[in-house]
Order: sequence, then structure tokens, then C-alpha cells
Amino acid sequence: MNKSLDELRRRIKAGTLKKQINAIVPEQCETGWGKATWREPLERTTRVVNVTGWDLCEIGYTLAGGFLRHADWDYTTLSMGQSWIRERQWCGIDPGSNSHDREFAEDLIDLADIVHLNGGHDWWFLDRLDLRGKRLLIHHHGGTYRRTWRRLEVLETRAGYGRLVSTPDLLMYARGGRFAPAEWLPHPVDLSELDRAIPRWEKPDGGPVDVLHAYTIKGNKGTDQFLSSCAEAQRMGARLRPGLIHYVSRRQSLWLISQADIYFASFHNGPGMAALEAMAMGIPTLAGCSEAELGCQLRALDVSRAEELPWLYVTPENCGRVLRELAADADLRRHWGEKGRRYVEQWHSAPVVVEKLMGIYERTPECRGVVVGNAVVMGK
Repeated sequence: MNKSLDELRRRIKAGTLKKQINAIVPEQCETGWGKATWREPLERTTRVVNVTGWDLCEIGYTLAGGFLRHADWDYTTLSMGQSWIRERQWCGIDPGSNSHDREFAEDLIDLADIVHLNGGHDWWFLDRLDLRGKRLLIHHHGGTYRRTWRRLEVLETRAGYGRLVSTPDLLMYARGGRFAPAEWLPHPVDLSELDRAIPRWEKPDGGPVDVLHAYTIKGNKGTDQFLSSCAEAQRMGARLRPGLIHYVSRRQSLWLISQADIYFASFHNGPGMAALEAMAMGIPTLAGCSEAELGCQLRALDVSRAEELPWLYVTPENCGRVLRELAADADLRRHWGEKGRRYVEQWHSAPVVVEKLMGIYERTPECRGVVVGNAVVMGK
């Protein structure tokens, strides 16, 4: 942070934080043209700014597109840089080295009714702008949250934030009681785009069954154990051809996954975004997690047994057998592929997620304070 918390508190009391832009006359207008033509809309729309670093799963990108097509709110996702997977950006900015980008972002946030933060509380604008009176939400995506959730739960509850998690397994990191609960927001999937732009492949009969697995770090998903399970299935007679997807762009990954007969996600934490996209393509998908995480998955989907999940729940002990059964039975693969597709349509399609998120936004009260780093700056 570029200002101390004491200085921030002093500026709040003095009323010298940056004020909201006057929406009647744009400050940026130098010619006078805007002064003659600018008007407030008859019905004021709700304005949302979603702030993220790397938009790795294109969650913010898909949300912005979903709100554009399925809602009447003004929704902008600001993302800062791209990772090696070259994820698409709705509105890419570089606030670190570009002062115009920084001012542009601050102006949008000034005018927003709702600010949707992703991942953490170290954004540069938190100690520059007066965010009192806005609805603030924090969206956690795993990673460090699994280690720091207790501290974050305290800070975010005190500040009055809405709290979101991106996968059901993260719901286990909560104490309940006086602490604000987190709510699972399913990853949005643009089914119309996948159906139009990603091919479905006609494969000749009699060839090997292709099972694909995408990973960044092997240990995070159990990649070596997956390969051992494939070898076990092959020893039992399965005509199985395993393939690995590693360090390719997001678009390349989708094309590769679309050619799979079976997709293996992970032995840890359950299905991620690539698994959801495989299910959306009608590809039977395997995923595992711990017993505690499995309980969260079952409760989130309102089912009682692992067999009722829309993916095949596997462990290192049974994965080889499950792969052999799938490789030998095209009808079984078709059954699980159709079940996965129905699940994505019901829980993850863009209009469904947009409607759910609008409800969360509307239920979130105005914040009581702002989390800045490791502290909460309270309003007057």
C-alpha cells in the first residue's frame, strides 16, 4: 500500500478522499461537446466493476459477457495482465506503469454501486478511494485462501463484505456462527460459444479410447497417479491411450479436450474449469477429492451419494477399474457424457450464473468498512 492506514483514516475523517465523478458533465471532456450532449439516463442502471489480476478461467470475462446478454446492468471486468494460457480479457489495464489506466479504473470504481474483488485485499485503489456506501464482495479462488481463511473470515465479516468461493470444496473453510458465511458461485460457462466454436469429432470405430488430462503442476492434481491408473487399466486389457495437456494456451486446450473420449480432472479438490468444459462437450469426466471435500460437493449439489454426482468420483484405488469399464463400454461413456452436459446446463450456463449472482449482489448490504491489507478501515 502506498499510504499508511493511519493516513487513510485521517483522510477519511477530513473528507479528502477522492470524490465521485459528477456524472452530468464528464471531467475528461475538453471540447465542450460533452457538456452539450451528456444526459443522465431516465432509469439509472446498477453499475458493477469486477476487479481481477489474471482472469485465469475467464470467469470475469464470461460474467461480463453474460451480464451484457442476459441482464440490464452495466458490468465491467478489469483484469491486469495475462498468464501463459493467454486468457481473454474483457477490459485489460496496466495500473502499475500506466497512470491513464489507473485513473480510468478509479473513475469506473468511483461510479460503481457494487465492487467485486477477486483473490485478496491488496488492490492499489483501496487506500485511495472512498468506497463507503458501496456493496463490496470478495471472491476467493483457492490457493492461499486454504491457508489464510481464518484471518480473512474475521476481516471480511467485520467490514460487511459479501463472500464468494469459486468451488464447493472451499465451503469447508468456515466457522459459522457470528462469521459471515461464504456462498458458492459456480464457474460460468458460455455454452453457446462452446457449441458454435469448438468442434465435436467423428471417430472411427475400433481405435483406442483417448483419455486426456490437463495440468500445470503435477502434484496439484495427482498426474503421476493418473498415469499409474491408466497403466493399470491397460494391464486389465483396456485399449486406452492417455494424453497430457501441459503449458498450452486456453484456446488450444479446448481444442485438445474436445478430442477426448474421457477426461480426467484431478484427485484433489474436485472438478475445475477444464473439467466443466469437458462435461459441457459431453465428455465423461473423472474427478476426486478428500472425504471432507466430497461432503461439500454433495451438499452443494443437494445429493446424498457420490454416484449421484454428474462426474465419476474416483480415488487412486479405483481409478484404474473405472477407466477400464469406461474404455470397454461406449454406452456407459455416453451416459456419463450426457449427465455431465445436463449438469453444466443446470448449474453453470451463463444465464443461470448471472441470475444467481444478481441475487447475491442484491442481498449484499452496503459495506461497513474496507479491508486494506491486514486491517479494516471503518467508515464514520
